[in-house]
Amino acid sequence: MTGFGAASHLHLSAQCKVDIRSLNSKSTELNLRLPYYLRDHENDLRQIANTLIVRGKTDINIQLDLHENTKTTFFNAAIVKSIITEIEQLNQTTSNPITTTLNLALSLPEARNSQSIQLDEATIEHVKHTLRLAFDDFNTFRLREGATMLIDIQSSLTKIINHKATIANLEPERAKVQYKKLKSKLESVDTQLDTNRLEQEIIYYLEKLDINEELVRLDAHLVFFKQQCVDTNQIQKGKKMNFIAQEIGREVNTIGSKANDARIQHVVVSMKDELEKIKELVNNIL
Repeated sequence: MTGFGAASHLHLSAQCKVDIRSLNSKSTELNLRLPYYLRDHENDLRQIANTLIVRGKTDINIQLDLHENTKTTFFNAAIVKSIITEIEQLNQTTSNPITTTLNLALSLPEARNSQSIQLDEATIEHVKHTLRLAFDDFNTFRLREGATMLIDIQSSLTKIINHKATIANLEPERAKVQYKKLKSKLESVDTQLDTNRLEQEIIYYLEKLDINEELVRLDAHLVFFKQQCVDTNQIQKGKKMNFIAQEIGREVNTIGSKANDARIQHVVVSMKDELEKIKELVNNIL
């Protein structure tokens, strides 16, 4: 799920800074940015990150600022000469020539090469420790955001439960109206009908329009979803909550298609609106 974390830690020979940013995604995608002198340890750092990330698109930026006495640099003569030549050519075409050509050339990053830096084991452990600290901050952020999302989910869930109760209250009257409509239409047919057969046909069509089974299943799904919201013993339950939300949606859609009643269909539209809010939030839960 979406999250942000950062940590900074000072070591005897270096200061390490780690930033973590994550966006929701169905799969795990890790982008790790490192200074070149940590490339030999990239696999170890990735392994730590992968054990702490469940899924999502995650960008991790690790900076390791070494103290000056731990690195040596030298000028790349060929690059410096090339830069000076380009500056001199540029000066010939401008009315404001650059007078500090050498200083400018030497100040450019391309003019310097760092010699191979060998990091000791203590510095590597320092980097790993800072990475774990950043993940602690990252998880704290996500837990805080998760608590906020839970409030919104429960609010929408409560509204759906209330809408379901409204439909249940409207259902007896709807059934009576449907019965009268069917009976009136059949009696208007200019044909002598058997009374028993008439009742059988009315019952048959009323059963096809009956939504009590859907209401019972919907109630069971809502109870199950509510339990998932407060169950702290489970981890990575986002997918389960998403599956339950899909089942809730199926029952709501069936109620809307079978109701044949404007008032109930208006309530169904409101239920779908709240369910979409829940789905958007659930997609961001691990």
